[in-house]
Amino acid sequence: MHYVNVIVEYAGSIAWFEMEGMGNNRYERISVRPGPKPLGATEEPLMSANADGFHSSNVFHGPTVINSFFTQMPDDGIAIHGEYQIIRQVNQNIIVIMRKYSWLHYRINDRVVIMGEDGVPKGETRVLRIRTLPMDYLPLITPTWPHFQNHHYYYELELETNLNGTIVSNDFISD
Repeated sequence: MHYVNVIVEYAGSIAWFEMEGMGNNRYERISVRPGPKPLGATEEPLMSANADGFHSSNVFHGPTVINSFFTQMPDDGIAIHGEYQIIRQVNQNIIVIMRKYSWLHYRINDRVVIMGEDGVPKGETRVLRIRTLPMDYLPLITPTWPHFQNHHYYYELELETNLNGTIVSNDFISD
């Protein structure tokens, strides 16, 4: 998709939002700003949106945003990110990850980054094989990071390398 010269005023949540899919969208001269003062109002509008101005997550190819303007929203102007999963088991270059949702956005040959529990990157590798495991394959845990609590979906990934044996349980994987 290619959006040009589009103005968003008074967004009820995130003004521009793309999630999942192939991505590679182009946004040129778009803006998020408060609209004009409503009829009878004594003050100018305070906000342009109730959340992010622009939010892109989990797309295979990120967006291109050119000559655009985002103002007066209570959260990020532009947020572009992937997602992390916690690694629960490691057997050589085969890992089991847990996830909150029943769908997984990794594909064969995707580049992934492994990070330690401290958030420091350990290295990159590629996904060779993906296998969906039964729901609740492993018992629930109470991880250090609250974001990963009560996740029930598990996937087995075969990786190109085990990064010389440095991948361990409780590390993170990200696209």
